[in-house]
Amino acid sequence: MLITNFYSPSLTHGHQTAHSTLAWKASNLIKITQTTSATPISRTQSRKPNGILVARCCSSALPKLKDQLLSTIAASNGTISEDSMALISSLEKLNPNPDLRLASHLYNGCFQSISGSFKGTGKPGEAQKIVEKTVTLGRAAFNAFKPTDIEIQLEQTYNHVGIEAEDAYNLLIQFSVSSDGIPPMEGMFINRAVFSVSGAARMEVRFESSAMVPLNPNRDLESWLKLFKDANPTMDEEGSATVALPPAKGSLDYIYLDDDLRITRGNRGAIVVVKRLQSKVIHL
Repeated sequence: MLITNFYSPSLTHGHQTAHSTLAWKASNLIKITQTTSATPISRTQSRKPNGILVARCCSSALPKLKDQLLSTIAASNGTISEDSMALISSLEKLNPNPDLRLASHLYNGCFQSISGSFKGTGKPGEAQKIVEKTVTLGRAAFNAFKPTDIEIQLEQTYNHVGIEAEDAYNLLIQFSVSSDGIPPMEGMFINRAVFSVSGAARMEVRFESSAMVPLNPNRDLESWLKLFKDANPTMDEEGSATVALPPAKGSLDYIYLDDDLRITRGNRGAIVVVKRLQSKVIHL
């Protein structure tokens, strides 16, 4: 499944010194981003002859790297570009919390996705197509609900970890859908799973059930039932349908984690960047 400015600190600027001019040759330097010659250079940065800005591997570089990552993701409409991957690689090297077994206070919480894309629209011949928003209902929801071939637009994605229960991992995906003669409606998938930490950086996730509900039943219920009820026998008169999922286990490698940002790599290689929320947006 899938999973968008809240970082403002920046590095202290200063003048370039002879020491910083040579510093880029040291092995403890990493690339941050492309910059212009007019950009001031901080004490933790130096510039290569080709204009690439680099930073020493120290915590003072983190705020600027994170800010740059958020800006880069926003500029690419939430997708993970090559520039984003370069910044993520730098953040991975500076991960302040590399051991999940010591960081339950950080991996537990409510999160909102600021990036997300995956392969496959659910349509024939499009298994390798990179998807941003438009997918089939079947592709978005484990083929749990019908009609599986109807197109939906993915909207916001939220993740609750250790909130509803100590081992609960819930993925909440808002979507919009329309069909011939039916106005656009908004719904949500509620995918319930359990998790366990299986290593320093790995979290195992096992999905158990999926529910599909209307977000605005007062407005959309009649149209919602017209579109979905006959095709989904478990759907009740309030438009809610829940199905048990066949055993499906995946894993997430935490490549960066702090008190407001989380970056993971899924077992199929998908990179997802999320921000921490101060409170629940969705109450289960």
